[in-house]
Amino acid sequence: MQQPTTPDSYRIAGKGAWRRMPIPSNSDRNSGQFSGRLGRWPVAQLLALAMTAVVAAGALGCSGPALRKPALRLYPPLPNKPRMQFLASFSTAVDVEQNSTVEDFLVGKDPSVAALRKPTCAVIVQDRVLVGDIGAHALVVFDLKTSQFRPMRGDSGEGKVKQPVQMTVADDGTLYVADAGRGQVLAYDQNENFLQAYGTEGQVKPVGVAVHRDSIYVCDRDRHQVVVFDRRTSLVMKRIGAEGTEPGKLYIPTAVAVGPDGDLYVAETGNFRVQRLRQDGTSVRVYGGLGDTPGTFTRPRGVAVDPAGRLFVVDAAFENVQVFDPEGRLLMFFGGPGNVPGELVLPAGIDISRTSLDHFGRIADPRLKLEYLVSVVSQYGPNRVSIFGFGDWQGPYQAPPAPAPAKAAPTAPPVDKAPPAADKPAPPPAEKPAPPPADKAAPPPSKGPSAKERKG
Repeated sequence: MQQPTTPDSYRIAGKGAWRRMPIPSNSDRNSGQFSGRLGRWPVAQLLALAMTAVVAAGALGCSGPALRKPALRLYPPLPNKPRMQFLASFSTAVDVEQNSTVEDFLVGKDPSVAALRKPTCAVIVQDRVLVGDIGAHALVVFDLKTSQFRPMRGDSGEGKVKQPVQMTVADDGTLYVADAGRGQVLAYDQNENFLQAYGTEGQVKPVGVAVHRDSIYVCDRDRHQVVVFDRRTSLVMKRIGAEGTEPGKLYIPTAVAVGPDGDLYVAETGNFRVQRLRQDGTSVRVYGGLGDTPGTFTRPRGVAVDPAGRLFVVDAAFENVQVFDPEGRLLMFFGGPGNVPGELVLPAGIDISRTSLDHFGRIADPRLKLEYLVSVVSQYGPNRVSIFGFGDWQGPYQAPPAPAPAKAAPTAPPVDKAPPAADKPAPPPAEKPAPPPADKAAPPPSKGPSAKERKG
């Protein structure tokens, strides 16, 4: 497939040809490749993953495995100018705890705590990766400062989650979690303490959440709307949209983000698109549509908008992330289906963070000046929360030249037939043998039997 050209230094970047992957069935999810349960993973894969992490941790001493440098994976790939790099992934305690061992990982006392089960969302705040796991019905933390994988402190009592499907962080550091199981949006302060809940029973089916100033925007999947709550009073201020396919209408909204200008970006799984809306609900632009080529969607899930207005869209069927400019032009895509670090398996949530750049900058390529971090959550596979760095590449980016083919090594002469010395003339060439006498000349080539011989 020919990839479209794009402005500036961006190029379409992905894993080979564009591929649309089928959503795994329940039997696929239980087969091991997609399973979210630790005990159903292939033992060889678990051992390889755990051994790699433990060996890397030992090599780095007390820095912990979270600081190890990854293999260089750039997007777009060379010879295009790179803008993103895969930095790290978090799936188990091995990825962050410096004292974890293979035995603890494989047969730990509590496997539900040792690894993520079915995460759907994650954010990065102050050197912590906060994850919502609907498989474990919990909020958990990969703490990069203390090298711990632990439950989030406020996830108990009144703040206990059931189905955390999307989360976001406000400018003041408050964490907001859309909980489809409770039918509420839960708020936690910077220290992970529970603050309050928004919404009452039956009022909303929250599957997406975003915050802008004093407003909380919540995707109501059942009513095909975006519900706007007041952060201070917890009251519903208004509802945006209604069921439909026309611009300004919504169908199965699954995620929402707010751009730098205050516009809303709503992923509609049912309409196979992302719609950009004004605060009053007026449709500004539609991204995508049903298809299996770059720029289209099959199952759009997560959305995020960077400070420059670029739109990041997760597609669970393509298993990648597409990036659009503010005018709606496709810039690049990254991810792709697979189990290699940087690849995705049934991705869902995405978030952009400008915190923790110092921590992740230690493992980024020094030629990439980081501007922000992008976290993408896979619900299955060995790399559940993948962290990418976005920035400006400040070095040459031409692909290295292909190595010249190796010359064949000269054959050494036999020991008893050393080459002539350089000061001696080379022996004359051997004379060609004289042709044989005429009476002994070789017979001419046969032309087959004559007509007379055929009659005989």
